[in-house]
Amino acid sequence: MKMRHNPLLTFIIAFIISLFSGFADEDSQTAHFFPIDKDGKDGISAFCQNWYSKHLQIMKEHPLPKLAKDVNQEMYRFTLLPTWGDPRSFRLSKDKGNYALNWSRLDGDGGYDPGKLVESASKPITKKDADEFLALFKGVKFFSQTSEDMHRGTDGSEWILETVSDGKYHVVVRWTPEYKPKERGIVNFVKTCEWLLTHASTLGERNAVDPPATHSRVKAK
Repeated sequence: MKMRHNPLLTFIIAFIISLFSGFADEDSQTAHFFPIDKDGKDGISAFCQNWYSKHLQIMKEHPLPKLAKDVNQEMYRFTLLPTWGDPRSFRLSKDKGNYALNWSRLDGDGGYDPGKLVESASKPITKKDADEFLALFKGVKFFSQTSEDMHRGTDGSEWILETVSDGKYHVVVRWTPEYKPKERGIVNFVKTCEWLLTHASTLGERNAVDPPATHSRVKAK
């Protein structure tokens, strides 16, 4: 039996295919920054993975897990996503024995639209300051912490700390860690993240006085 060509049916099929292709392309534009683990032990949920990654990509950051293939890599990144407030990221890295702190800020909200990149800056970190940070980080017992814990709530903020060192990668996320830090056993986690926050000379709403840094203001298009 010879089938007749139906132009309308062909158009509908083509439209549906193009529509779903568009969705796939849009999703593929967001890089995956974190491992996914539905149990929250060695990774985060798929929902949070997409949420956090979207912000980091706009900050022009890069996924850290793949860097663990190089045992010489040493890097620490703290991403702060307040529900209502500027999303920020702070990255301390070691290169040839020297440490540097880089940070970025978006002008959106951490819990909603990320906005656009409005600040990107960096500065060298002295050995004394780096040793101070590493002492705080050691107190976190980072690699024994689960990536997620049971404490969640509405609004608040997401504190996301990642590290790559000695050929290993891990991420720890804590919701609003200022809430009962002693009871939750995250006092050192808070101090470590706050160290990165306070050592960055941000130009934004939480301005801090610090040694001269290299700033790059990103112009709005």
